[in-house]
Amino acid sequence: MCGIVGLVSFWDNEIESQAIDRMLSSLSHRGPDSKGTWQNKNVILGHARLAVVDLSPNGSQPMVGGMNKRFNVVYNGEVYNYKEIKEELEEYNFTTNSDTEVILAAYEKWGAKCVQKFNGMFSFAIWDIEKEELFIARDRLGIKPFYYSWAEGRFIFSSELRAILNSGLIDKELDLSSFEEYLLYQSVYAPKTMMKGILQLMPGHSGYFRKDGSLKIEKYWDIEGVDNLNNIISQGEAVSTLRKKIDKAVKIRMNSDVPLGAFLSGGIDSSAIVASMAENSYRPINTFSISFEEPEFDESIHAKRVADLYNTKHKDIRIKSLDILSYVPDAIDAMDVPTCDGINTFVVSKLTKNAGITVALSGLGGDELFMGYPVHNTIIKLEKIKFLWKFPRFIRVILSRIAVLVLNPRKSDKIKDILLLDNYDQTKILHILRRVLSRRIVNKIIISPQVDLTMHGKEIKKNQKENIFSLSQITVDEINGYTQNILLRDADQMSMAHGLEVRVPFFDHELVEFILSLPDSYKLSNRIKGFLLESLGDKIPIENVNRKKMGFSFPWDNWIRTEMREFCELELSYLKTINFIDSQEIDNLWQGFLEMRNSQITWVNIWSLVVFSSWVRKNNIVEK
Repeated sequence: MCGIVGLVSFWDNEIESQAIDRMLSSLSHRGPDSKGTWQNKNVILGHARLAVVDLSPNGSQPMVGGMNKRFNVVYNGEVYNYKEIKEELEEYNFTTNSDTEVILAAYEKWGAKCVQKFNGMFSFAIWDIEKEELFIARDRLGIKPFYYSWAEGRFIFSSELRAILNSGLIDKELDLSSFEEYLLYQSVYAPKTMMKGILQLMPGHSGYFRKDGSLKIEKYWDIEGVDNLNNIISQGEAVSTLRKKIDKAVKIRMNSDVPLGAFLSGGIDSSAIVASMAENSYRPINTFSISFEEPEFDESIHAKRVADLYNTKHKDIRIKSLDILSYVPDAIDAMDVPTCDGINTFVVSKLTKNAGITVALSGLGGDELFMGYPVHNTIIKLEKIKFLWKFPRFIRVILSRIAVLVLNPRKSDKIKDILLLDNYDQTKILHILRRVLSRRIVNKIIISPQVDLTMHGKEIKKNQKENIFSLSQITVDEINGYTQNILLRDADQMSMAHGLEVRVPFFDHELVEFILSLPDSYKLSNRIKGFLLESLGDKIPIENVNRKKMGFSFPWDNWIRTEMREFCELELSYLKTINFIDSQEIDNLWQGFLEMRNSQITWVNIWSLVVFSSWVRKNNIVEK
């Protein structure tokens, strides 16, 4: 796990090595073990290393390899099946034990198709000295980031957006339409970013930047192209196969030359990962949980129950919820892009790293694959009444007005937009339900909105396959949206802020493909995550299965009104100076929140504005 940067320029007389130095300095937290650069004619590559596999200097990057030392790679991530791939490359003269060299050898043999061989999380760039072209790739599910800027024969890339901002080679200009999207969904959906001229390489994509200045990107994996197994595999076979695939996904992620452990909350997902790790290890595994003195936040009894069952080396890190406030300034500084969800991950990662762990397995992904969020139940319920969208529009208008009268404003605003869709559209409904701020309020905050916000998400469904089942489509939409653009992004930026590598077995692409291939009837259950629980059998204590889901949340609503009020007001004051922000509307929102007279405004909405203000200010974003 590392940070990568690079600059290719065919039109400039000189490659600006100082720009790479500035970029690399921005990524020192991602790779505290060593740094390196490599330059040749029109290209310079940089790497900040977090040593996890092959800790010797031989594993350092940028790494040169191939026949006649033709290729050079910078790589962030882990290819878990690199040893199996290495067996297919017997003709290659390996000089290291790293997965990095396997990537080089695989590219030399198979070219762009090498990514089809990889099971892992990765983003990398390979420079071909002979052809003078750059090959780039990102893992199938977008676990590892890849940002780039491409213009006028110049290509800049990095693991983090702020590294490109710090290069000094691009104008710092906000994309106003992306800011609107951020307010609506707490995120900017790839391939866009908050900045004009900076994009993200999409998950499951690879491409070439060539010396004619062209950039050609292609999809090598399609999450919506999974064939179903209906009438091929029985439900019993599906249950046993699921267990085997989870075990395989966990086992290959346990390969590490540094201390390894697991996050353990005592919930179903983390408990499933720990159970599999224990069964695949010949010695006790390390587990970590955060516990609180306040009983309303504390889950330690559930984590300890699992830890005792599997005889793990368990470390319970006990703190007060108010202690979280002391981490907030550093967490905001660690944000590569603005986020409201990341502080929890920041705290867990910091305390785990301080306990001596460099690699941690996480249960992230279980909710997406096994319908664990309340929003999923809402969609399942709406599916049963989708006949409503066959009614004339005027009837649905009446129903939406009734909803406004009987529901709270936040819910009624979403229900209204759902009922007024032209037809029942599961993907669009999920996007509406995932919205954190109403379009009406967003339009008030921003002077002269730039986009029709009702259009968001319409393009996402254009590649939907008819053979995707309804529940599978929910999983697809969640992975393409909320998961990739918030959960996985935050897991990366907040864990790597401490040089901690987080691995997510539930996002093994083979496991995901298997889940998507199954019919709804196998996955529907009277209990939450019933299909997963059936495959686990008695591997999780029954008390943990029946426990109420808590999540890692705190009383932010109260904190923002009290302990954090001064900090928030300072940031909101700065926000009001930005030229496209309606300062009066910011005052209205803040006062409405403080006085609790606007039920549509929650702490998340206020916090998203505070975080954005801090991010703009600290990155010296220039408004034009």
